[in-house]
Amino acid sequence: MELRKYADYTVKTYVHHFECFMNRYRDIEPTQINENEIREYLKILVRKGRSNSYINQSIH
Repeated sequence: MELRKYADYTVKTYVHHFECFMNRYRDIEPTQINENEIREYLKILVRKGRSNSYINQSIH
């Protein structure tokens, strides 16, 4: 992200989303997380009423 000159706030936002995702699946080895877990996480965000932009940031 630094090489692409992302703003500091943008980097912090993406790191935050990544940490939230990884914390959700902390009992699973990262290499074992598959499409099903990703879809489940997105469903959780939708059920929590997160905005489309929030969800989009979560999956980039």
